[in-house]
Amino acid sequence: MLITHPKKEIAKRDFKEILLRNSYLRVSTVVLRLKVENLE
Repeated sequence: MLITHPKKEIAKRDFKEILLRNSYLRVSTVVLRLKVENLE
């Protein structure tokens, strides 16, 4: 992590990481739901 980075760039990167994490969680929940539906 570079100290020379502007705060805006760090905020952008954090925002992207949060979006990726949220989309990953959403996909995993959908997959789990499909698995449960297949079991029933």
